[in-house]
Amino acid sequence: MSKPPVSIVISADQIRAQETDSVLRLLVAVTASAESIVDHRKRINLRVGLPSSDTDVAKFFTGLNRLWPLWTYFLADPESLDFVATAICGSNPIAKKTFIADGEKAVSMWMSTYDLA
Repeated sequence: MSKPPVSIVISADQIRAQETDSVLRLLVAVTASAESIVDHRKRINLRVGLPSSDTDVAKFFTGLNRLWPLWTYFLADPESLDFVATAICGSNPIAKKTFIADGEKAVSMWMSTYDLA
């Protein structure tokens, strides 16, 4: 039996204030142990209080992505991954594909570093 998704809710106020700390703490907690990593694979959904086209959203997710580029491994639904890709890359399909490919490389390196492959 598969476990239900875990939703991370990010309010418009958090984004406007660029308050990434609480979201980053949740994301880092997911990677705290091998058991947690396996348990949360493809289980995280994002619920964001502003559209991906908002410039504050772009800054928010660009900053988070610099510290935690593991979206492709943990996000459960394609809409959440597309939201992050659009926030960071805009509507450019080539840039979005590159973002996802770079994310997959980061996951691969991360998995190797922590012997999780």
